[in-house]
Amino acid sequence: MAYMKRNVNFGLLFILLALIISIAALSIYYQTTFKDLYLEYKERAAELRQVSETLKAEREKLNQTSQQLIVREQREEELSTIYDDISKERDALKKQNQDLSTQLQATMSDLSKARVDLAEARAKLAQAETEISSLESRNKNLIEDISRLSRKISELEKDLEDCMDS
Repeated sequence: MAYMKRNVNFGLLFILLALIISIAALSIYYQTTFKDLYLEYKERAAELRQVSETLKAEREKLNQTSQQLIVREQREEELSTIYDDISKERDALKKQNQDLSTQLQATMSDLSKARVDLAEARAKLAQAETEISSLESRNKNLIEDISRLSRKISELEKDLEDCMDS
């Protein structure tokens, strides 16, 4: 009978050790996973800051381009008045007007490109925010899993103490 009790005790001890080892392994796995998620979150946050800074710079460029466009339109009006008043300078003003039109087209092209870039940046920003939200949710789930496993470890340690006392 003592031999059988001893084998049962060794069996229970072996099972307990296996549980402790597996809980430790799971804790290490979750800690590593959490660390990887945290590092990825930091990277995404840095990318988001960079995108925000780029967006701000593009907005400033857009404002400057808009101001330049207003100035150019005012110049065109002045040149039209001068064109009507002075026939001798007509050819020179035509050339300047053509140059300004070319610049305006280039500016409009740049403006269109800037708008496309802005739309792309906003799309990337929205995607990054979605990813951040997803990662935060996953992070919360992992923290809940860690808490649950910690409670389970505490219960198992208590059971172990109860077994040891018995």
